[in-house]
Amino acid sequence: MKYEVIIVGAGPGGAFAARQLARKGIKVLLLEKQTIPRKKPCAGWVTPEVFKLLGWNPKRLDILLEEMRGAVLWIEREPFHTDYRRPIAYGILREQFDTKIVEEARSAGAHLTDGTRVIEIEIGSDRARVITAKRKAFEGQIIIGAGGTYCPVAKGSGLRKGWARDELGITISSETRIGKEKAAELTKYRGCPELFFMPWEMSYAWYFLKQDYLSIGLGVRCNLLSRDKSLKSLLDNFLNQLRELGRLDEGMTLSPFRGYSYATYFGPTGKTYGNRVLLVGDAGGFSLNSSGEGIRPALLTGGLAAETALDALSHGRFDEQALKGYEDKWRSALRGSYRRGSFLIYQLRHTTITEVFFNLTMKDEDLRRLLYFDPFYNVVPPKKTLFGILSHIPKLTRYAFKTLISGGKPLSTLWRPDYPK
Repeated sequence: MKYEVIIVGAGPGGAFAARQLARKGIKVLLLEKQTIPRKKPCAGWVTPEVFKLLGWNPKRLDILLEEMRGAVLWIEREPFHTDYRRPIAYGILREQFDTKIVEEARSAGAHLTDGTRVIEIEIGSDRARVITAKRKAFEGQIIIGAGGTYCPVAKGSGLRKGWARDELGITISSETRIGKEKAAELTKYRGCPELFFMPWEMSYAWYFLKQDYLSIGLGVRCNLLSRDKSLKSLLDNFLNQLRELGRLDEGMTLSPFRGYSYATYFGPTGKTYGNRVLLVGDAGGFSLNSSGEGIRPALLTGGLAAETALDALSHGRFDEQALKGYEDKWRSALRGSYRRGSFLIYQLRHTTITEVFFNLTMKDEDLRRLLYFDPFYNVVPPKKTLFGILSHIPKLTRYAFKTLISGGKPLSTLWRPDYPK
């Protein structure tokens, strides 16, 4: 069967690209290996920018949403709360969220074929071909790869053979419906995700409620895992910590934890376009390295891929040079975010700088927003973060000096009122 554009992967990026193209009258095929609706392991929160990209009004949606107006950062078992007094993110259920985008794509005219695994692609001079596990072939002018970290389009086109371990993060998460009464008992920080940042292990964990669903998870850089520090051992330690804090009852049954990996530490490190091929979302490595956020970059790149495909179809050119504008567009949109994330990651590799960072976040709520929550939730543009850091240079210098002369005092006592300064 022949189409103008074939999209492999019906996650947010692929479905959004399909929706945008179909609304322009393009004949689009959306292929998905799972059956829609599908379950997707994920922390399950999105920033307001996501709704702007989708053209959705959060107040009028018929899917589960939990407003998040702040966050809690746990440092050495002490909570540090930051309140933005406005929604900075929303908790979602991925099954509902993803399905809504797919249904909008279908309503616009996109053809969905789910439960279909792509095993091979062929790029010819006059068309591109997608072959499924059942040996069914589909033809199109352009293929958009949106099939996740190990997208068959990325591999089949030669744009991405694989990922290095130091490029990948791996996350394990669980989402459990616990009922409204139990949800009301578990935490006083309703509407505020509780984040547990562990820089010495280059990992972080989360705990938050979405109405009566409890989301728990942990992420770590793949190349830091070993026999002595496995994903299971990190998770077990975190669950024990939650029980000690009263966030989990002994014997509480959680939904099974599911793992997934994605490139998040450097931004895209390979080509994201080629002859008749574009990569979006995790297929191109677009998750943000400041937070692991993947939905917004997936939607953004899905929209830019749709724009690029429309332009290529209007000119009848599908070679690599004709699609190069895609990379120029996403770099312009995301370059600042990747640079901000890289800066924070590289600084936190140094023990002394990490101690300074923790002391800053404990001492000063403005700096806690600036150095942690603003980048994590994409509350302000990257340039504003840089200007904010520069404006706090005197304060940063003073706190850094205090940390360096603290003589190795425990971080949790350095700024307590009862500790002599």
